[in-house]
Amino acid sequence: MYIIGVLAYSEQVLDEVLEIEQGLNQLGYAVHLEQMAYKLKPPKIGDYYYEKDSVILWVCRCFRDEQRCRNAIEGFIRTDVDAIVAMTKPALEIALQDTQASSIPIIFSHVTRSASEETALDKLRVNGKVTGVWDIWLELTEDRLSLISEIVPPPTAVHAIYNPNIPVVAEEADILCQAGSKLGLKVHLYPAQDGETIKEEITRLQTHKDHALLLLSDPTTAPYAGLLGAVAQEQYIPFIGLKHDDLERNGALFALETGGAGSAVATILDNILQDKDLAEIPLVAPTQKILSVNLQAAQDLGLIVSPAVLSKAQTILPAKESARLGTSLLINLALSLLALSIIILVAAQFNVPFLISLTLGTVIILVATLWIFLRRKIINPIRKLTTAAVMIGSGDLNTPVGEVNNVEDEIGSLARAIRRMKSNLKDSYAELEQMALNLEQQVAELTEAYKTLQETKQELELASRRIINAEDAQRFALTTYIHDEVLRPLDDLIAMSTQIGYPQLIEYAQEVERRIRQVRFDLSTPILRNISIEIRRLTQETLPQIYANTSQIGLSLDLSALEQTTALEPVYIYLIYRFIRGAVSNVYRHSNATEVNISSRLQGDKLTLQVADNGRGLIRRTLKI
Repeated sequence: MYIIGVLAYSEQVLDEVLEIEQGLNQLGYAVHLEQMAYKLKPPKIGDYYYEKDSVILWVCRCFRDEQRCRNAIEGFIRTDVDAIVAMTKPALEIALQDTQASSIPIIFSHVTRSASEETALDKLRVNGKVTGVWDIWLELTEDRLSLISEIVPPPTAVHAIYNPNIPVVAEEADILCQAGSKLGLKVHLYPAQDGETIKEEITRLQTHKDHALLLLSDPTTAPYAGLLGAVAQEQYIPFIGLKHDDLERNGALFALETGGAGSAVATILDNILQDKDLAEIPLVAPTQKILSVNLQAAQDLGLIVSPAVLSKAQTILPAKESARLGTSLLINLALSLLALSIIILVAAQFNVPFLISLTLGTVIILVATLWIFLRRKIINPIRKLTTAAVMIGSGDLNTPVGEVNNVEDEIGSLARAIRRMKSNLKDSYAELEQMALNLEQQVAELTEAYKTLQETKQELELASRRIINAEDAQRFALTTYIHDEVLRPLDDLIAMSTQIGYPQLIEYAQEVERRIRQVRFDLSTPILRNISIEIRRLTQETLPQIYANTSQIGLSLDLSALEQTTALEPVYIYLIYRFIRGAVSNVYRHSNATEVNISSRLQGDKLTLQVADNGRGLIRRTLKI
């Protein structure tokens, strides 16, 4: 069993994946398509049974997201895939850069052949690193432009939008100008580097009836092919597309493309899986050119396509006979009424019962004929379109919208519009999938960031607790030392001074003891069980015993909000207690205040504590938790 990693850089290359699958099937492999999920997990091989020579095409839809491509390459390397198929040049560049330390062979496609690209990739091919299938869009540029001269009347000017920052596209634009000079066509080029600029250029596009609009092989412009086709239809000029799908989807008159690239990739994969040396597998280019012509678009524009072009076309969308339902119905009614009137006049003139019976029978036949006409031309086609529209509206975009009439009447035009709508909805769904993927990625990143933030918060809280515990231990050791080694000898000194009758020494020793006890209090850490009770005890009992001037200061205490809070964590209880004690102690020491107010306020989950006084210096201190 083999696993092939596929980088589908844009949605436009997905058709080639199916072509690769068909090519490998024809070579005798049993192929299974597996789409890479957001988590970039490899296929669950153990959950399924695969044939001995089966091949898993593990497809990553990159949605033009380079980071997703890089993540996919990491998944391919971890899974040790047998080969990587990189579709488009950006995917190839990422694959080459991220697999430098790996021996996984790389097969590219949708890379336009140019002299510089051939030189660069030939070196890698010789080293056994890469091979692939070229795109030959540059060689098709003049052929595509010459198709315009094969219609009657031929346009005199061509408009094209391109991205000059992409070297291959800029080279294609130069070839277009040179080919235009040879064919006598004036080429108008509009540079645009991003989607917004492209929309602005399309909006400002000014054309005449003898002009045409050409779509270049530009990945920047490709998503706006539908808009270009709609503008061409609105301005009544021919639109030259890139692929066959552009005929039905975007109303293109011509499309010239290469064929067989997927089959060529399948052949290269077969050689690799048969252990053939990659350096011996040459770079190839498809030789098949597929021309598609939309005669219905030519008829809508009043143009005639050269028979020489039609003889070369592999696919032709035929034009239908134009008709109007109202005209057809009116003609049928008029003929029916005319026949009925003639029969009635004959019957009335000869007054023959047989003719009267014949008249009634004719009326019945005419009514039945009219009913059959309405049913075949109007009712049944509308019923089919209604069913298809309901299925498409329910999300089944694979519902076929077939031809409902052999002529191009109003219902046929409606069917064509529904087919275009279905194609555009597929593109819109691809864009929505990309947005959903990006949103899923952002949600995952935010979830991971939130998880990291929570872990960091827990680590900080743990560190805070450890710091507080360490500080408490140091404070306890220091206060114990002060009590045992300082206050006890000081008490002995006071007792000896009392015995010998030395009042000055007694007074001085008592003052020193009072100050040391105040320092010991400041360093001490109480056991806090109920914060509200401890704060009341602190402000109404402990501090008045330490500071003599507290009797001259009025105290206002409001702890109602604090008492309403749910159980607080120990670290917050300690911070609240230290804040109140420090703020009130400073008031008693330095402010010369006559009033001090302690208040609390609870707003949602935010607790605010405030200590204010009317003394000098700072008059308000606030703690918010």
